Amino acid sequence: MKVLCVGDLSLDTYTNEDKNFFGGCSLNLARQLNEKLGHTQTALYTPLGNDLNSRNAQKYLEGLTLEVRLRILEGELPRQPITIDENGERHLHDYIGGVLPSFVCDDLGNFFLSRFNFILFPYFKQVESMVKSLLDLNPKAKLACDFGNLSDYDGDLEEAKKFFPRLTYAQFSNEKQDLNRSESLRKFSEDFEIILVDTYGSNGASVYQAGHQIYCEAPEVLQVCDSTGAGDAFFAHFIHAFYIQNHSLEKSLEMAGIGGALQVSHIGPGPMILN
Repeated sequence: MKVLCVGDLSLDTYTNEDKNFFGGCSLNLARQLNEKLGHTQTALYTPLGNDLNSRNAQKYLEGLTLEVRLRILEGELPRQPITIDENGERHLHDYIGGVLPSFVCDDLGNFFLSRFNFILFPYFKQVESMVKSLLDLNPKAKLACDFGNLSDYDGDLEEAKKFFPRLTYAQFSNEKQDLNRSESLRKFSEDFEIILVDTYGSNGASVYQAGHQIYCEAPEVLQVCDSTGAGDAFFAHFIHAFYIQNHSLEKSLEMAGIGGALQVSHIGPGPMILN
C-alpha cells in the first residue's frame, strides 16, 4: 500500500516555550505513516515559499526517509503560533497561510497519482483551491480527509458532506460527543459509502459505518505535554490499522487512540522519534 499525503507544511512556533517545529497536518501524517510503512511506501507533496523558513524546511525534508515532491511558490512558509496551557492543551493563534492559498495540484498528473493506493489530505479555508484541484484530477486512489473541527465553516457538517461521495474516509474533531451531531454522522455513513470518525480528545472517539456507531474510550495518559498533532497521529494510525493491516473497526479505533496518546506525551507535532 503506497500512500501520498498532500497539503500543508508549516512552521509551528511555540511562543511560550521559545521553540519551533516543522508541522502541519500533511507533514505530520507523512511522518507518522513513514514510521509505520517505511520510506518506500510514503510520499509527501507540499508547497514551500522562497523565504528563509522555506529553505530551512527544504533542508529538513532532505533529511527525512520519505519521498518528497515540492512546489516552490513566491511567498512565505505558512506559520502557526501555538501556546500550551498548564494541562498540555494546545491553543492555535492567527494562522498565517503564506503560499498555501496559492497551492494547487495541477502539475501532478495521472501518471504520478496512479502510483498511490491512498491519498490523504486536510480541509480548511487555506487549502480549498488545493483540494478542488486534486479532485479535478479525479485520482483513482482511495481518498481520506481530515476536516478537523470545521472552525472555518462554523462547524457546519454540510461543508464536509459535499465531499462524501468522493471519499473513503473522513475524520472530524470535537471537544465532546454531541447527540445531534452523532445522529447526523450516523445517517451520513448510511447514505454514503464512507467511514466517518469523530474524535473527542480525552473523551474518546466514535466511528460510523453503514448507519452503525462504535465508541471507544481514550487510553489513559499519565501526562499530557502537548496535544499538537494528536488528531494527525490518530488519523495515520487508523488508516494503517484498518485499511493496511485489515483490523476490525473496533481494534482500529483502539489502535488510533493509542497513537494519539503517544503523540501527546511529548512537545512537538511529530512522532517522538523525530523530536
